[in-house]
Amino acid sequence: CIYTHPYGCTTDIALKNTSSSFSLALTRFFYINRFNKLAPMFIDPNYKRFYKIGDYPPPFGVRSQENLIDILLSATQNYGLGEDLDSLDCKTLSTDGFWKSVAKSVPREASDMRILNPYFIQEASFKLIGLPHNHGQMGRGNIPTLGTVAITMALHNCDEVAVAGFGYNMSTPHAPLHYYEKIRMSAIKESWTHNISKEKEFLLKLVKAGVIQDRTNGICGAGC
Repeated sequence: CIYTHPYGCTTDIALKNTSSSFSLALTRFFYINRFNKLAPMFIDPNYKRFYKIGDYPPPFGVRSQENLIDILLSATQNYGLGEDLDSLDCKTLSTDGFWKSVAKSVPREASDMRILNPYFIQEASFKLIGLPHNHGQMGRGNIPTLGTVAITMALHNCDEVAVAGFGYNMSTPHAPLHYYEKIRMSAIKESWTHNISKEKEFLLKLVKAGVIQDRTNGICGAGC
């Protein structure tokens, strides 16, 4: 994707397939204007200026966790992508990321750690997918998957976003849910935190409107 520094140059998501129907063009216009507002990927010592994350507790915000976050930030002392990348207004990144299980330990120095801006979780859940608000509290079916959170973050900071390996095919319940473990696809139906059907609707809208590219056709198959 083409990365735009949160405090640098402004950008628009590239428009493609201008012959699309009016409804798709309108959908694309809506998302482009929303994601054109830059949002920092990571929290820095000035995070309290973002009132939207201060109003919500984790995972949607930082309310009641400010002291802990201040301690963590004082330990990391780095809040961007690194000096080489942050010194550029705009830069091009190629991504090659895959799902991995949650680590029990991270063999890295504190300076290599970053705290994800929880605004992306909040926006993906309440504003984009339309999951239950539940008074801003974590509840049944209102936590977006990390994949959708990553897409939301990328759309705020990149000119073009392409995804690979996305999509939950419920017609193959015995297929692996993730490549790194033996849990089957059917297990996602038992998740109390995620709402996969609502997420798929959201991702399908993004693909059909040309906002993101689905490189492996996992989101909509041959229907897009």
